[in-house]
Amino acid sequence: MFFNLAACSLSLLVLLQCWTLLVCGFRLTPSYQPHQNRALTLFSSTSEDDARCYGPLSSTFTELSDEMGGSGRAAVIWDCLRAGIDPNLYYRNDSGIDSSDKAIVESWLEAMSADFDANDISLTKNDLLGKRKDQGLGADALSRLQKLMKQCRSSAACADDSVTESIHTIENSIGSISHIKVSADGTTKLLLRLARGYEVESVIIPWLDKGFSTVCVSSQVGCAQACRFCATGKMGKMADLTAEEILCQIYFANKVCRIVSSIAAAGDSATTLPPCDNVVLMGMGEPADNAVAVVRAVSTMA
Repeated sequence: MFFNLAACSLSLLVLLQCWTLLVCGFRLTPSYQPHQNRALTLFSSTSEDDARCYGPLSSTFTELSDEMGGSGRAAVIWDCLRAGIDPNLYYRNDSGIDSSDKAIVESWLEAMSADFDANDISLTKNDLLGKRKDQGLGADALSRLQKLMKQCRSSAACADDSVTESIHTIENSIGSISHIKVSADGTTKLLLRLARGYEVESVIIPWLDKGFSTVCVSSQVGCAQACRFCATGKMGKMADLTAEEILCQIYFANKVCRIVSSIAAAGDSATTLPPCDNVVLMGMGEPADNAVAVVRAVSTMA
């Protein structure tokens, strides 16, 4: 699993025709062993919406290895993604900092009333851990990765197709943080703007006594269930999220936790957000109404 999650407690009741699938207690230890995924076969689909490409976030390790031309390259990319670092930037001459990094720092410093300069916080390569920390990606690997990212942007039917970035990144091809709200207890709400124009919410809930955080992610834009107590239900269903867009929310949650750890390392001991260890599909949308993408996302995490 490319995310730095030691365990995942998912409670998901998926109703599809006469099938009932209960997904729970996924163990998300990083594993680079290929395996047969029965869940993907059970919920396979040939519809146009479900035929969107699987990018680096939603590809299994075997699929990513095939696309990248080797398992070593795939492992390097997963190391970045599980730390919330975009390999498209990290392995180039750029600083490796996304446009959201400084916004995350500033939001946290303001919420926690921290009294030091955001520029004093390191956000670059020292944040990438693991035995492959010093391993690079060559021109061929970066070219293959860019091809994957370009396909993701094209399949997402982006709101502004006139934009022609020199580098296709997670932020301009899948989604980016458009707003951050931090509560006094560290609970962090993220509003993500998807490349195709929609916005969805994710929430990071810290459990300081247990040493981990839970990520609450969305599975749809709006919801067709129309529950009276739910604000999302009043929107109606606008779109299903792809597996890539579901996992993008966890990518940014890991990014926030990593950056907040950098803030704590810079001297603000009161600022803390434990690493993400649990994922719940209790954000916008009804997971059972988007079973193919949800199962794909969960299976990639497993």
